[in-house]
Amino acid sequence: MLKEEMEATARVVRFISSRFVCLICGWKTKLKGFAISHVERSHNVERPYRCKECKRSFFLPSRMQQHVSTAHRPGRYACPFCCFRSQFLGGFRRHCSRCNAREEGGEEGRGAGEGEEEGNEEEEVEDVKETRKRRRVVKTMKEEEEEEDD
Repeated sequence: MLKEEMEATARVVRFISSRFVCLICGWKTKLKGFAISHVERSHNVERPYRCKECKRSFFLPSRMQQHVSTAHRPGRYACPFCCFRSQFLGGFRRHCSRCNAREEGGEEGRGAGEGEEEGNEEEEVEDVKETRKRRRVVKTMKEEEEEEDD
């Protein structure tokens, strides 16, 4: 931990009898990160570190760096139906399986007055097309990532 982070943390959190204690209200926890989060969320402490992108301010520089890397760095995997991006394939897959934009797009393509059986067959065909499209997007992103790494 940086010296300035240690000093900032020492002003509001202390380790007393096997617990991290908030010096402002006396709240206790076993984990230092929880104590720091408590101070940031519950108390009006100085936040000298500002994000240049969105102007959010932070108590510790490491928290600002974490914010920038997660909130402002584009993810590897992008949903072809909405603006969602993720660094993690598992999160991307979970999102795509639940993405409401996909469902809205599929319903717009149907004509009015079609029977349920025809609609189900069309939905299955559309689902297959969407799955293929997602696979192409993921494959393209992986290829672009490999090119960037080289």
